[in-house]
Amino acid sequence: MSWGAFEVLVPELGAPTIHIAGVREVGGEGRVSSPVAKVDAPNRSVVTSTGRIYRLLGAPGLQGEATYVWQRWVKSWGAEVLSDAAPALLHHFEAAEPPHGDDA
Repeated sequence: MSWGAFEVLVPELGAPTIHIAGVREVGGEGRVSSPVAKVDAPNRSVVTSTGRIYRLLGAPGLQGEATYVWQRWVKSWGAEVLSDAAPALLHHFEAAEPPHGDDA
């Protein structure tokens, strides 16, 4: 699993936003998310402004197709990468209580 999280400034959006870049588990194609709207730390997931849910498995780090798609996305949107947001997401994930199952 290859993923990264980045805070960017996209001129059309007018304010910094966080986006996830990675490779889909099924199909293996690279993707870049719309802006992250919510972090679901117990489930290691984020929800985007369009309602998509991205589950972030494993350690962050872009590789192969994910790197290519991210670089193309940055260029095509004229985005300025402000920071690597993955460390902050990992901090949220690690500090979260695990989700409660029915047997709790």
